[in-house]
Amino acid sequence: MYNINIVKKYLLLFLIIVLGFFLRVYKVDTVPSGVLVDEAALGYNAYSVFKTGFDEHKIRYPLLFKSFGDYKPPAYFYSQLPFIKLFGSNNFSLRFPSVLAGTLLILVVFFLFNNLGFGFTTSLFAAALTAFSPWTIILSRFALESNLGLLFFGIGLTFTIKYLREDKILFAILAGVFFGLSWYGYIAYRMTTGLIIFFLFFYGFYKKLKPKNLIILVGVFFITIFPLFLTVFSKSTNARFYQIGLLADKGPVMEIIESRTFCREDLPKLLCYLNSNKATVLGRILFDRYLKTFSLDYLFVGGERSSGSYGVENFGLFSFFTIPLYLLGFIALFSHKKNKFIDTLKPLIFAGLLFGAMPSSIAGLPQKVRLSPLFPFVLILIVWGFELLREKFRGNTKTFYIFLSYFLVFYLCLVFLINFLTIDVRKQEIHYGNYIRNLMLYIADQKNTRIYMNANFSEPLIYYAYFSQYEPVKYQKDVKFSEPDGIGWIHAVRLDNIHLIGGGSDYIKIICEERQKPGRAILITNEKLIEDVKNNSILYIGKTENDAMSLVYAYDMKKFPLEKNVCGN
Repeated sequence: MYNINIVKKYLLLFLIIVLGFFLRVYKVDTVPSGVLVDEAALGYNAYSVFKTGFDEHKIRYPLLFKSFGDYKPPAYFYSQLPFIKLFGSNNFSLRFPSVLAGTLLILVVFFLFNNLGFGFTTSLFAAALTAFSPWTIILSRFALESNLGLLFFGIGLTFTIKYLREDKILFAILAGVFFGLSWYGYIAYRMTTGLIIFFLFFYGFYKKLKPKNLIILVGVFFITIFPLFLTVFSKSTNARFYQIGLLADKGPVMEIIESRTFCREDLPKLLCYLNSNKATVLGRILFDRYLKTFSLDYLFVGGERSSGSYGVENFGLFSFFTIPLYLLGFIALFSHKKNKFIDTLKPLIFAGLLFGAMPSSIAGLPQKVRLSPLFPFVLILIVWGFELLREKFRGNTKTFYIFLSYFLVFYLCLVFLINFLTIDVRKQEIHYGNYIRNLMLYIADQKNTRIYMNANFSEPLIYYAYFSQYEPVKYQKDVKFSEPDGIGWIHAVRLDNIHLIGGGSDYIKIICEERQKPGRAILITNEKLIEDVKNNSILYIGKTENDAMSLVYAYDMKKFPLEKNVCGN
């Protein structure tokens, strides 16, 4: 009878994993049908390595992918290769590694909570929240490096807890390896994991763990990250941080200058400088971002308060019914009880909450992708609250509480999915770039034609290479890149017959110059330059999938109507 019950229990876990996989893989290649710019870069560079062994910058099997000059970590690129082999280069192969990572995370979370000392029912609830929460579903339906990083980080955290329980060398080694692998997944984990390793070293001595095992954990971590370590402090490999990070924001500096200027009209310079300086202003901004990150509104009600590319309007990261559980978990974190194993881990959980939110807080306002290192620690608070409340009930009341909790998880997940899969993807198809694929396929058909493109979306040439499956050897030969800017960003500006032109370009001048040359020439822009859509110079109109909006136009330069003598002849 006991064995039958065990089978039934693990069958429930299996069903949750299977359903979680289905929710992630269902129409993952077509909802949305467009890809984001980083997805296009991930997809084409993986395709290029698969076909030639080189990335778009002619670097052989790179450890870091130069891409737009932001030097992306390698794990997600290489994770696509077996699926490109099986299914070809397409949206499914691009996103399937994230689907798998999100699915495996469900199982990892179950074992994480089991090792934290929670029983089967509570650990299963943690797995269900991981399977059916908006946060993890969104991360798993896009080609996001952060999702692979989260899987490695979650495994590392699980082995860390196992190590703290049993103080065995094997678990110390595995924790160090997987924490190190998270660095190969996503840049945010460099900060979070590094700080947690630093914390664990001293926390282990406080817990009176074997010094040898602690040193091995830290040593294995550094051995794992060694190939990447020398690049960590490079400005070019942290280009995104320098572009969007707190230190790159000129607003605080202007605020300090303004405050000091007004202050010095009435007070001594020293007082004004003590009142307005980088430490106080940046500290206040960071504190405000932390408050927003852990707020009920952000986590459970509104999220980023807009759908954008990584969420659905007016949906939090977790279902709103978990708010009381989250609050109970916070109370438990600051209580003085020490009668359970998890109570002894309060310093680690608190450190995880602090360090998990740090990369996102430094970069800007809360954003679920950059916040992925925080996920396991917020989940711990919610599940801890679930367990505390479950312990208060007895008999049928406890059964009803458990059933109601699971029902609400499934039901609110269904509500979220209806909004995401049927409403949000249509409302936000411009943001998702659903029209870009057809535009790029149209361009690919224009043989022996000079094309001038003023795109209203970033990096059009990597989109073109991805959707047209541009031959990588030819791409590596033909592409022309801009010079790196002040923080190392570079952009493809010309590829074969495609020339990128900036906004505000003199279209008339370009058209006049092209009319002096033999052959065909096309101007592509988001601007409607001719009111009569039936004019024979309009070759192509890119529209939304429901044909409601026209987003991009292709004009035949030789037939484009111009005023007499405008070209000087």
